[in-house]
Order: sequence, then structure tokens, then C-alpha cells
Amino acid sequence: MYLNRATKERMVSLLILEVICHEFIQQESKFKEIFGPEGWKYFKTSKSFMKKALVELSKSLGEEEATKLHNLARQSQFVAVSHFAPDKNMPSTIGVDVHALYDMASLAIGNHCTDCTKKKFKQCEVFQTMQQAEVPAASNAKDKDCPYRQ
Repeated sequence: MYLNRATKERMVSLLILEVICHEFIQQESKFKEIFGPEGWKYFKTSKSFMKKALVELSKSLGEEEATKLHNLARQSQFVAVSHFAPDKNMPSTIGVDVHALYDMASLAIGNHCTDCTKKKFKQCEVFQTMQQAEVPAASNAKDKDCPYRQ
């Protein structure tokens, strides 16, 4: 089964959620106190159902794609950054709304990529910037053509 990048990222998010739940279970006494007995019971039930959902997802994807997702999750770094205060330890990271980022990308593509005729698009600064920012392609172009060309 083919999964596009956005779907893979969502699937990896489920794996992350499962790992976080596992961490909560490892610290049961702390979290049981926070949740209360009834809330903790619901939390554990939700974790069980999530685990079952992940098993079924793995079956529907097939072993090869499930392994790819697992490897992607293992090779990724996940950070939660407040939108109000960027992480001071990561000076290259700022809080930008994803819709604003895509709007800026759309404007840049509209200004720079309309009627573009560059053959060596991989050397183009706009292409490289969009790839580095992980902006989805504007079109489903072949490997030999720029995906941001308008």
C-alpha cells in the first residue's frame, strides 16, 4: 500500500502517541495520582484500544510498509515547541503557523516559479528552500521536472 508523506507523518504520530502512553504506564504511581483511579482506568483502556488499532493498521499496511514507518519513527526527532515562545536551545526554530508557512510558500512559488524555464531545478534556490522547509509539491511532476513549477 502506498502512503504519501502526510499520511506517513500521521502514522508516525500514532506511534509516538503509543510510546508516550507506554512512558505514562511506566510511571503509573505518578500518573494514577494525577488522573485519579477512574481516569487512570480510562487511560489504560484507551492505550489498549490504541495498541489494537496499531496492530490492525500494521496488518492492513503490510509488513514492508509497517517496517518503513517504524524505521522512520526511530530515525526522527520529535519536539513540542510552544507557539508563544520558541525554544531557546534551538535558535533555528521559531513558532510559525503551518497555514502561514504554506501561504508564504504559495506567494514565493507564484512570484518565482510562474513560467519558470530552468532545466536544473534542483539547483534553484526556491526549490531548495521549499524542500528544506518540507513544503509539499505544488504539482505531481515527474522526476525530471520541478514540482513547484507553475
